Amino acid sequence: MTGLESATTYYFRAEASNSAGQDIGVLNSFKTDIIQPASGISRWTFEETTNDITVDRWGNNNGSITGAEYNGSSAQGENSILLGETDVVDHGSPIIGGRSSFTISVWIKINHTGKRYAYREEDPGDYGRNSIGVNGGTTFWETRNNGGGYSNINGAQVNDGEWHHIVGVMDSETMILYTDGSQDGSTGSSRGSVEYSQIGTGFVGNVDDLRLYDKALSSSEVSSLYENGTIAG
Repeated sequence: MTGLESATTYYFRAEASNSAGQDIGVLNSFKTDIIQPASGISRWTFEETTNDITVDRWGNNNGSITGAEYNGSSAQGENSILLGETDVVDHGSPIIGGRSSFTISVWIKINHTGKRYAYREEDPGDYGRNSIGVNGGTTFWETRNNGGGYSNINGAQVNDGEWHHIVGVMDSETMILYTDGSQDGSTGSSRGSVEYSQIGTGFVGNVDDLRLYDKALSSSEVSSLYENGTIAG
């Protein structure tokens, strides 16, 4: 069978007739596996049933949950992770910090203001940071070097309690931010070393289908992620 989407549930019905001429039908279903693209590093779908870990479906970066819980509202799939002010998912070591080019893709649902991190990698002692989330109700993509200098892009208003897609692209030394498939802006980056990675620092809302890619996604690939949930490679 070909042409099936990754991580998708399909339903089919088997029908037959018995010796009495009665039609008998049975409804069945199956779910396809998550396919890791060549550029995929990590992906957390938050489809687990316990509140202890978040499983990395592409890599080996499972997260340890503090306070957060799985929730039936979802942008992709059946569940997301619901976070409160002090909740966090901790991965320990940084995952993308040392790469020259990468992409962060995440779905969020929020109706709060303040600075809310959907994903960040940081060195709190020397200030280095890569972070994406919502600040004052609008999306943001931020980097900071170890001297405290930073680069930031602000995007679209999203604190309306609906699902929105945020993508932060690092293309060598250029940062690009997208919200719901549309580019918000670009700027030069301020890169620094980082020591740990977390989901949801200070976030009050839902986070879903967080992905990390080992390349700078193009605008067409970002559009494909937003519209179809996939890219070619």
